[in-house]
Formats: sequence, structure tokens, C-alpha cells
Amino acid sequence: DTLQIVGGLDKYGAPTAARFSVDLKQATQPQFDGSGWVEKAPLKDAAAWAAACVSNSDAFVVGGVASYYLKKNSAGDDVKQPTVSRTLQVGGYPQWRDRGSAPSIPVGAHAFVVDNVVFVGPGATCDGALSVFDGNRGAWTSLPKLPKNVGLGQLLKSGDDLVYVGGFDDKGAP
Repeated sequence: DTLQIVGGLDKYGAPTAARFSVDLKQATQPQFDGSGWVEKAPLKDAAAWAAACVSNSDAFVVGGVASYYLKKNSAGDDVKQPTVSRTLQVGGYPQWRDRGSAPSIPVGAHAFVVDNVVFVGPGATCDGALSVFDGNRGAWTSLPKLPKNVGLGQLLKSGDDLVYVGGFDDKGAP
């Protein structure tokens, strides 16, 4: 019964590997002053806008933005460009394990895990790509793309079905 904060951006806007935890019962008390946060084992690699999900035994953090670099645009101005990660980091109890790279670009994607199989929906590329990591075999595969190029939606479980909801098409329309 804890809240885990994993990755994200630091106060300077740089992706971070930090991980913190707080007891939810303690944190929801009116007198909670923030002193109950505990630093935990950081991710192996920094990750902002990663796809993430949890099972009963593991946390899964897939891809995201690992860092930024500057690139000149056509006007000669420096423009911040992301370095994208596709790496699956598993665990965090106490260490993170690298489990290979997703076939799609999971920045801003949503993930869901069922029976040690991680499903990753399409992310910021809005390309309709779906990736699956089978933790029992330790292997990534791609599912057929969605019939429309979309991304940035939510992947949810409803009974025996996985449902992809919302998002934007490749032109930015909902």
C-alpha cells in the first residue's frame, strides 16, 4: 500500500532515473508533512513519458525519453531534441533488470500487464503500433497495427479484453 514515483523530469526538465516511495496510509493523514518519502533503487536508465504498469510481483517501465540533445533548425537556432529509449526495465525490488527493447517507440504510450505479458499501446508517434513482451519467454513481438494511426490513448483491461481508448491521430486530431 505505497505510492511509487518512478522516473519523470527533474526540476531542470531533464529525464531522471529517481524512484521514491511513500506509505499511502501515512501520506493521506492531514498532518503529513512529506517527511515519509523514501528513496528507492533508481531505474537503470532515466525515463520520462515512459509506458509503465505493475503486476503482483514486478514493475515494468518501457521506453520513454532518456535525454535531450541540441540540434540546429533551418533558422540556425538550437532546438531541444529527445533521445528515445525502447528499453524495458523490470523489477526495482531491489534492482532493475533490462529485458530488451520494444519494437515500437513507447514514448507517451500506455501499458498493461496480464499473466506476465506486457502490452504496450501506441505512443507519441501516433503510428498505431502495438508491442507485446512475453515475460515467460523473455521475447518481444509486434501485434498488427491498429486500423488507424493513433497514439497517446489509454490501454485498459475489461474482463478478458484489452481496450484502447482515446488518443490522437497522426495529424493531431482526437
